[in-house]
Amino acid sequence: MSLYYYVANKDEILDGIVNMVFSEIELPSPAGDWREEMYRRAHAVRSALKRHPWAVGLLESRSSPGEANLRNHEATLGTLRAAGFSVQMAAHGYALLDSYIYGFALQEAALPFDGRDGDEFNFGLNLILDGLSRSMR
Repeated sequence: MSLYYYVANKDEILDGIVNMVFSEIELPSPAGDWREEMYRRAHAVRSALKRHPWAVGLLESRSSPGEANLRNHEATLGTLRAAGFSVQMAAHGYALLDSYIYGFALQEAALPFDGRDGDEFNFGLNLILDGLSRSMR
């Protein structure tokens, strides 16, 4: 009960935990090559989810995003927009990438891999980035 002296309720605790996980994710730079930035970000998100496998279901479920969460969204969308994606395509690309990363993280947490998980992750990630590249034309 003494914890609730510092926070209002359970939701505030969960929001803080989610913000902490987002703060561990290296942000993409709108000044960089969008594909390299999204590749690097995907690996950063995957690494954070390996450290916190319980977080997959929480990351996008909070209605009160914290500063780190908002910075992550802004940097990711800003990088895609700076590359020339429309607002709609940037949103689609962001959702597609995170769906893939979160799904892979769920599988990775539940199923044993034979050491080639980096190869499998990169294979799927490159297919998505290739598709996004084609959508820009």
